Amino acid sequence: MLLAAGMFGLGLGFRVRELWPVPGGALWLAAASTAVAAGSSLLLVGVLY
Repeated sequence: MLLAAGMFGLGLGFRVRELWPVPGGALWLAAASTAVAAGSSLLLVGVLY
């Protein structure tokens, strides 16, 4: 609950316009890390379940 409150507080200062233009390398890194996290989670669920 405290983590969610902290993340909400950080999000209040977030402005989408400050992100653009985002470098292509940053988007690629975000997509790759998301794919690795999702893939490893699915693999572990499949192996351990």
